[in-house]
Amino acid sequence: MLKKFNFWNQCLQKNEDDYFGSLGRFLSENKIQLNENIKTDINDHLKQLQVRFKELFPNRPESDNWICNPFGGNISSNTSLYLLEKEKLIVLSSDNSLRARPIYFFEKS
Repeated sequence: MLKKFNFWNQCLQKNEDDYFGSLGRFLSENKIQLNENIKTDINDHLKQLQVRFKELFPNRPESDNWICNPFGGNISSNTSLYLLEKEKLIVLSSDNSLRARPIYFFEKS
């Protein structure tokens, strides 16, 4: 999401307002451009959102990489798991039948 905020700021500075939905359509239909004060306000708002997102979603520690990829990494060095959880994760990560299956986070249509 942080990359999107940077991208939106760049679009704003280049007057590429297509990425702002209703605002872009309104500006296009009325053949007007954003006032510099409004651009500054939007830019400031996006920067504040970035700061807030970083507070709410800090970088994940290395020891939690198993969450995204349970088949890689050194599981036994993970200190955030109990021994029984580590053992279960080792069994899971060793199951090649699971590794071969694609994982879909969203239902395919």
